[in-house]
Amino acid sequence: MASIVPKKGKTGLRWQASVRRKGHPNVHRTFRRKADAERWARKVEAKVERGEFVAETVARQTLLSELVAMYTNRAPQVDAAGDLIVDRYGEPVLGGNPDFGDHPERDRAKTIAKLDWWVEALGAPTLDRLLDGRLIRDALVKLRAGAGPSGRKVSPATANRYRAAIRSALSYAVDHRMIPTNPAKGMKAGREVARVRRLDNGERKRLLEACKQASDGRLYPMVVLALASGGRQGELMKLRWSDVDFERARVQFLDTKNREHRGIGISPGVLAVLRERLVRVVGDDHLFAEPGRVKSDESAKTPLPRFPRAAWEWALREAEIEDFRFHDCRHDFASRLAESGATLAELAEALGHRTLAMVKRYSHLTEGHVADVTRRASEALL
Repeated sequence: MASIVPKKGKTGLRWQASVRRKGHPNVHRTFRRKADAERWARKVEAKVERGEFVAETVARQTLLSELVAMYTNRAPQVDAAGDLIVDRYGEPVLGGNPDFGDHPERDRAKTIAKLDWWVEALGAPTLDRLLDGRLIRDALVKLRAGAGPSGRKVSPATANRYRAAIRSALSYAVDHRMIPTNPAKGMKAGREVARVRRLDNGERKRLLEACKQASDGRLYPMVVLALASGGRQGELMKLRWSDVDFERARVQFLDTKNREHRGIGISPGVLAVLRERLVRVVGDDHLFAEPGRVKSDESAKTPLPRFPRAAWEWALREAEIEDFRFHDCRHDFASRLAESGATLAELAEALGHRTLAMVKRYSHLTEGHVADVTRRASEALL
């Protein structure tokens, strides 16, 4: 319920508007004119009715660091009486956001690191100071210029991942009525040009030949499988011998970036390379297990094999190939698949993308196939 009462002060008569609703904090504001006070009270009451009301005092009193602690489950919890909740050892019980715990541990760690950077970069602002978006935009500009943890300039894609982290935290604040809107929503840190670096036939031949000569015997079969399957580096390092079906000529990626299984058909020649070049390591079922690297504790979980970075970089130098990353093996696979007549939907399925937007970069390579299909359709017309 709203009330408008006159207040006498040194500067003359003022009108104080107050809105009190059960379940919401009381809010007050003083105006010079009674009409302005009534208008403000009606707006606040309407927002309360629609469930859109956020008390301004909450945004003014909540620090960004406090929001980050709540969002990442690092905030001390209190009971209904406001007393600190402790465990049996007397330590504070941390929490704040049960949904955050559903994310994979690696993703949680990356998000926490990015949000901690935001807290450090912005200082200790209260949430109301972020609402116009200027502090966030300025920080993103500085991040692009080299103000990030690495001290180097970052790509638009990396800056957008930092922006996505704070956007998620601020969405949590909106959901919990700390702020009325999300200032990071719709904000872009820059546009990343879709990269499609592939190998020409000569480069591919030189690279594979260099990988054969590399000091790490795993590199050649790893690169062959990457070029044949489009598997991401992380997906390849997680592969186990049980994920390779030699009889059906398939490789099953079970722990993918999109948390979905993906099966890829593999040629007998590639499977032969895996059989002949890879060595099974006792106690480690990973396809690309590192010989000589054993668990220090038999009860411990088998660690993931490490990517042979030094051998890979040596092979690139030996083959005289520039501006080529291991992830570009995936682009090479997709480009050859598109040229063979695969549709965008088939490309998306083979690469493990949920939408066609991510494979649009290969659309020009499918034009010949589409032209043949439409040509046959037009011939059938007459």
